[in-house]
Amino acid sequence: MATEEANPDQDALIEKVRSQVQHCKLVEAILVDDQLDTSLTAARWNEAVGYLQSEDPPEYTKLRRFLSEKGTGKIDELPSEENLPEAIRQISSSKSVNAARIVTEKRFREQSLEHLAAILSEIGLKLSFHTGVTPETPPRSGQLYFLDYRMQGDDKTAGIDASRLLGELVNRPGDSPPPAAVLMSRGLDKRPTQSEWELVARNAGYYRFNFRYLDKKKLDGAKMPFLFFLHELLSALPLGTVYYSQLKNLKKAANTAAELALARIRQLSPAEFSIFAVRHLGDGSGRKATRHVLDMYLGLLDAEVKDNPDLEASFRTFAEMLQSSPMLATTDSDIHTFHELHNRLLYDRSRWVVSGPVEFGDMYCRPSEPNVYYLVLTPECDLELRHKDGVWAPKAEDVLMLRGEVSEKKPEKAREDIVGKPFVSSAAPLWITWLLRKRVIVPTKNLMPGDVPAVAAESAAAPNNDATATQLKKWGRLRQADAEQIQQWDRSKKESQF
Repeated sequence: MATEEANPDQDALIEKVRSQVQHCKLVEAILVDDQLDTSLTAARWNEAVGYLQSEDPPEYTKLRRFLSEKGTGKIDELPSEENLPEAIRQISSSKSVNAARIVTEKRFREQSLEHLAAILSEIGLKLSFHTGVTPETPPRSGQLYFLDYRMQGDDKTAGIDASRLLGELVNRPGDSPPPAAVLMSRGLDKRPTQSEWELVARNAGYYRFNFRYLDKKKLDGAKMPFLFFLHELLSALPLGTVYYSQLKNLKKAANTAAELALARIRQLSPAEFSIFAVRHLGDGSGRKATRHVLDMYLGLLDAEVKDNPDLEASFRTFAEMLQSSPMLATTDSDIHTFHELHNRLLYDRSRWVVSGPVEFGDMYCRPSEPNVYYLVLTPECDLELRHKDGVWAPKAEDVLMLRGEVSEKKPEKAREDIVGKPFVSSAAPLWITWLLRKRVIVPTKNLMPGDVPAVAAESAAAPNNDATATQLKKWGRLRQADAEQIQQWDRSKKESQF
């Protein structure tokens, strides 16, 4: 990097990062980028061997023996591509500083990589350079990786090599958490979007806690931007280790709980269950009885998971560490990830829901209005299935629904005529605004499973109930507590004419 004036704050940060490297027990940083020049000429090889012979004779003898067994036996010849990595490793770990310098000296086609290597060396890390991902290189045993987004130099293969390597790292044997990994790229025109670079980790099943993206522009000027970046990453690693342990305990507890829950349900006798099903769950379709078994299993699973002592201890340790070591704010926003996870809990789009009869909290949509949804507010008691005209259908002839509209704009909390909720999105966060003054009445038969066309006459008779103009299709179901919350808000408002 360009010569910088004395900067006490920068010096203090370097010392802090150096201390973090030691605390995390990091020894080496592995750089993988096609802009690295890892070539070693025969002349430079012989120069390194000469230094090794004079400065570390035992290691020179060891290297000569290795090449005799694996190679040509001639130490003055540049080893083959197959034997060169091990030969370089032996020289690099020798006592000969000059020989190690020669074999590890790299030429960089990007100045930012030279700056990166300089800073990593300054904070006490050894460096390992590689130009791509092969079955043998880079080593899969590292603790800190810097990976180029376009290792093959084109957009078509962007992220593929990095994702493949991350997949191998997350699945390497042992109980330790995956290593820290930084994905790198450059420029406004070539910089991947956040969803694109996160997809690299997601496709590999990688541990997001230890994964970051670095714009190489941070390495072009002063050291401070990259040092802050590294400081945040290293601050998160100890907490990430505990978090990873917690997730493993959760998985183990879930597997154990699943077995225990099934074992309890298996104790139901046919006679016992059939009597209960007929007396309390009978609807002729068997759907309620099946649903009861599923709810019973999920309830037992929840109880068993929460009662697991190892999991409880893991959560306690994680909570204590969060309290004692709060996370630093990151430069990339992760709000959308929480947004997406919460949406998985907020909306049920399972086959069970989508293919079933209309129930309280169901959400419907129609192709002509891609950003509009309708929420069923009719109470559950009025949607009980009854056998009518040879089919099982809800008791109510009509269903009360509430209109909701989706947009990127977050709903205003101060307004009393709307209720806002997060909505499903794979990119930027979306929100759905439920309009408490826009209720619609829909004939129940229009919401029955299957292709039941809307009745034009009914649409003409009730022009304001525009939800009946085209066929409504079930999209999913809003979580019960949230649907009830909206129902209560809706009831608190005066009835309006539409």
